[in-house]
Amino acid sequence: MWLLLVCYILYFLSLWFLPDHVLLTTKISLLFSVLFFIYFGLKKRRLKQLLRRLVDASFTIVFVALVCFILVRLIPGTPLALDELSPEVQKQLVKTYDLDQPIFIQLKNNVAQLVQGDLGESLVSGRKISYILSYYVPRSLQLGVIALVFCILLSFLFLFVKIFFIKDGSRAEQVYLFVLSSQMAMPSFLVAALLSYILAYNFSLLPMGLWLGPAHYLLPALSLCVRPASILTELLINSVESELGQNYVQALKAKGVSRTRVILKHILPVASLSALGFLGPLASSLLTGSFVIEYMFAIPGAGSLMVDSVLNRDYPVILVMTLLFCILLQFFNFLSDVLSEYLNPQVEAL
Repeated sequence: MWLLLVCYILYFLSLWFLPDHVLLTTKISLLFSVLFFIYFGLKKRRLKQLLRRLVDASFTIVFVALVCFILVRLIPGTPLALDELSPEVQKQLVKTYDLDQPIFIQLKNNVAQLVQGDLGESLVSGRKISYILSYYVPRSLQLGVIALVFCILLSFLFLFVKIFFIKDGSRAEQVYLFVLSSQMAMPSFLVAALLSYILAYNFSLLPMGLWLGPAHYLLPALSLCVRPASILTELLINSVESELGQNYVQALKAKGVSRTRVILKHILPVASLSALGFLGPLASSLLTGSFVIEYMFAIPGAGSLMVDSVLNRDYPVILVMTLLFCILLQFFNFLSDVLSEYLNPQVEAL
């Protein structure tokens, strides 16, 4: 487990210091992940359940890719219908990219490319999709890692404020719950607009946009993490309050153990396990970037790449980006289940 965590930490650090080798570091981290899951399945004697989950995830990814492939080709027009291109050049490009073939032939050609490890080329820029991903994806991963760290820190900060400084049934609790509910209801683009107006426009504490240095990371990461941090705080509060009524807590209090020690040492580790199920989809959504946030702050990440590819009807890029999002979602959901069972043997997550 610790070796896997060290592997992920080194991987995310490599995104900053080795951005040109993102594909290589990604392959290495995935290899370590597969080896860990095999070891975990053998150790827990649940290799059969592990393989079943992997097969289910594979079918989900294939189904999503098939639906995406069909839907994008139902969009009217083609990505090669540009005014600056003559009809003869457009016809030649359509033939080069097999867009004149039946949809099943195109599907077969795309599958053959992906099986060989070739992601294809962009129909708009003509560049290799692997090169495009190596430029855009690291920025989204950087933003996602920072937002995920902020999300966890803020959620525990909100939790400690509720537990140690606010009394149940008081007016302060009503104000706290109102603020928490308001944050859960606010979409990320509204949070981004408010933070930009206050921190960037009024007080000039942070730069408004772009992705040029550490100071530029804070505003989009905060905008992205406020709502999920509120949801995570609500989950933790419910778990802590549920554990406070358990018999072992009453026994510890009867022995004279302080309330703070009971919460920090005994309740909080158990309550944190309930948040692992939420951290799976949360991590996948944050690490793949936010379409709106990246557009608002002019960040060249995976989210903005996905929006541009849809607007330009760049079929290969749309398909690869959809596969990337789906694979990350399945991976982090699976990882959260495995961690839940590893940290709490009573939970049969697999």
